[in-house]
Amino acid sequence: MILLIGYGNSLRRDDGAGPLLAQMIASSWEKGHLRLVTVHQLTPELAQELADPEVAAVIFMDAAVAESTDEVDALLRRIGPFSEERKSFLPVLGHHFAPEELLAYAKVLYGCHVPAWLVTVPGVDFGFGDGLSHETAALLPDVAEKVLVLLRHLQGE
Repeated sequence: MILLIGYGNSLRRDDGAGPLLAQMIASSWEKGHLRLVTVHQLTPELAQELADPEVAAVIFMDAAVAESTDEVDALLRRIGPFSEERKSFLPVLGHHFAPEELLAYAKVLYGCHVPAWLVTVPGVDFGFGDGLSHETAALLPDVAEKVLVLLRHLQGE
């Protein structure tokens, strides 16, 4: 099973692109082959989700401030946990984690190393309000298609 983790705050306009994208993909994929988790931010407790023996890979989905929304191809990248040297720098009681930190927690706490990708949706409006900006909303279908290609690859299709 592939774990989709969409994170961001839907009340901060484009910051909600991660959960929305994850929900779009989950609704168009075969039930049972994906597990969807949407949260406002990554927290240490999610390391347990990554360590589930049924999880074959994880795809994190988030939004980030962008000067331009033209660079759709640069949004999907493979990531891994911080190296062993960085372990001592991991936040002990942090409230916000990067995906790499969460992968490191899963590795340290559970001995789990799951293949992971990060999808970053460019956002231009992170002000208060709901709904995505026109620019970011227009990108979601293309970004979703790239993630679906990755999912097909991971499923061996």
